[in-house]
Amino acid sequence: MANLANVKQVYSEPIAGSSELLPSFQKQIADKHQRGIELDAKLRQDLLDRLGLSREVGLLLEAAHRDLDSQQWKELKASLPFDSGPLQAYVRFAKSHREPITDIGRGLNAVKLALQCSGFLPFRQGHGTQVLHTPNFFSKATRTIETFIVEWKKFISHRPVQSWEPEIAEQFAVSLKPILSIHRQVRQFLDERRNAG
Repeated sequence: MANLANVKQVYSEPIAGSSELLPSFQKQIADKHQRGIELDAKLRQDLLDRLGLSREVGLLLEAAHRDLDSQQWKELKASLPFDSGPLQAYVRFAKSHREPITDIGRGLNAVKLALQCSGFLPFRQGHGTQVLHTPNFFSKATRTIETFIVEWKKFISHRPVQSWEPEIAEQFAVSLKPILSIHRQVRQFLDERRNAG
């Protein structure tokens, strides 16, 4: 546990005695918390702006691919300041987000891909890059599951499972069985492959 001398060294405000510790901590914690709230607001807007830019670049690439002839499209691609990896990431981003992102919770799921588009974050090597080029099934399924989880968390925060009628809980459990079956199939494949190796 820090003694008074250590506290004096850590904080810039001089502390004359232990009677000043409580108000000093209160003020510093409240000030830093308020600064965090201010930074949150700025970060929220910066993130939404950043996601919007990735979406707009993707939409422009889609429009260019649609409206230009094949030679013009090749010329455009050759003139871009990035290669095919970011190009495909931008298009994928636009396909995933047809409407502007205004919900920061939904937006956080998209931050990684947006930052890969610009090169701020690298693309994963190996299987990660291959998944980027696979048919849309995996990205659609992942988005559906992520949306379901967000809605589930919102719902149970207001109506915990313990407050449900047993009949409703039973019906919902039955509706989840196909998801469990899919999980079992994929898990069985992975386990068999691991055991074979």
